[in-house]
Amino acid sequence: MLLSLNLDIYSLIIACLAFIISAITFWLTHTHKGELKMTKPSAISLLAKHNGKDAPKIMIRTLLFATSERGQYIQNMYIKLIHESTTKHYEVWTYNELEIVRGSGLFVNKTGVNTYHNFHLNNNDNYTFSPGNYTLEVFAEIVDDATKKLHEEKIFISEENIKDLNSCSSLHFDWSPSEQKYISHTKFDGIVNVM
Repeated sequence: MLLSLNLDIYSLIIACLAFIISAITFWLTHTHKGELKMTKPSAISLLAKHNGKDAPKIMIRTLLFATSERGQYIQNMYIKLIHESTTKHYEVWTYNELEIVRGSGLFVNKTGVNTYHNFHLNNNDNYTFSPGNYTLEVFAEIVDDATKKLHEEKIFISEENIKDLNSCSSLHFDWSPSEQKYISHTKFDGIVNVM
């Protein structure tokens, strides 16, 4: 009888623990909102206003992902570019692999969304890049939540980069995992000049 009572108590404890674990698992996978995160961009490109058309823009290649199964809805994204005492907000967001579309909502789940994100300045802004250190901050406006800074990156633009940027209108930074830094380069009619 005592052995039977002990087994019943152990069975009840195990059943309660199993229920608690199941409830926590359900909460984590279906109810818990999690966080929106972003990987280090594998590429950052700065494109200057060229021939009086196309507003200056910044393009990044990155993975956006959520830390829970429920996922996150991004309402909008923007980049804040800081150089010395100047701050510019690149607020017109477009994205996609094959066809560029205006960013106006993007669902990001645990698997993530790996794509190019383009951030444009207003067409009336005549901002020009100058040599020096820049801080690039990426923000996402999340539905039913506060705007969140996803990532911050520091890049350096040299005098030579500025000359190349003015002559070919684009400057590219590719992340080198082996060197743990961005390598800058420009493209002139298919020829890559590495800095």
